[in-house]
Amino acid sequence: MKGKDAFFAAVEEVSEVPHLLADSGAFSAWNSGQKIDLAAYARFLAAEQEWIFMPVNLDVIAGTEDEWPTPNACEHASIQGYENWLELRRLGVETMPVYHQDDASHWLYRYLEEGAVYIGVSPNKSYPAAIWQRWMYNVLWELDKSGGLNRDFFTHGFGVFAPTFLPQLRERMWSADATNMMRFTTMRRILLPLDESGTPTMVGPLTRLPAVYVGRLPNRAPKNVDWKAVADYLRALSVDQHYFEQPCGRLVAKNLRAIASVNIHAMRVVMRTSGVRIFIAGFDHRVLYQISQERYPYVLRSFAHLSEQDTLRDLYFRNLRPPRRK
Repeated sequence: MKGKDAFFAAVEEVSEVPHLLADSGAFSAWNSGQKIDLAAYARFLAAEQEWIFMPVNLDVIAGTEDEWPTPNACEHASIQGYENWLELRRLGVETMPVYHQDDASHWLYRYLEEGAVYIGVSPNKSYPAAIWQRWMYNVLWELDKSGGLNRDFFTHGFGVFAPTFLPQLRERMWSADATNMMRFTTMRRILLPLDESGTPTMVGPLTRLPAVYVGRLPNRAPKNVDWKAVADYLRALSVDQHYFEQPCGRLVAKNLRAIASVNIHAMRVVMRTSGVRIFIAGFDHRVLYQISQERYPYVLRSFAHLSEQDTLRDLYFRNLRPPRRK
């Protein structure tokens, strides 16, 4: 970690190298039925520690995609995750522990009592949004009452990129991660921050963040889009030269990095309006290159998506050769 002082920097801090949240990839492994080797993860973190803002513990997720976990299974998973956290600490690597929605509450406070500075709060997305969002709000509200939140310790929300929900967590949640930005970019969709009148906004307030297709396939052309307003927004971002207009008025991006640039700005609008730092998650190198060029400050990379030949230095140095345009 770069030091506790980094937690008190401005939300939209600009840095030469992005703050990198190194995730173990436990959720990806859980989805695929694979296992992550703790020793290999520890070696990777030790080798790359100068580039990492904070690594995430190798947490253990109870249950399967098809079955709800029992209370005993949740407790067993919590114990395993805690033991991994202790082992990584013993090896000299301080990681972010993860508190899951189905974990017993005493685990959250145990991590805090044992000196965790940055703790992950992970909802169960199998529940309806109203339920997991209420759970997150209650957890952060309880932590806020302790008096140490955002002073002695800080929180990160896993998979909680919900622009209309995040403002409710202002002053309580320090950061969250978003796979949507990377996913929608590769799907040729720009994220449009809309204000109360439904007009694209550069700075907020933000009421909606729809994804608008700007690829070349005519059968995916969206309907009921004010393309003139979109064109004005792209012009304000100084990226309009990377888009061309079709006879029907629809705008099409010339390359994927032009889409990434627009979506990077959308993440900045979300941060500005919510006060929550957004770590962009995903592994498309073309998007990562654009993130690097625009000095976006928060990136999450998963150990599960890295090969032994990958280094964080290669991924984040600005003298990288640009990826081939597509």
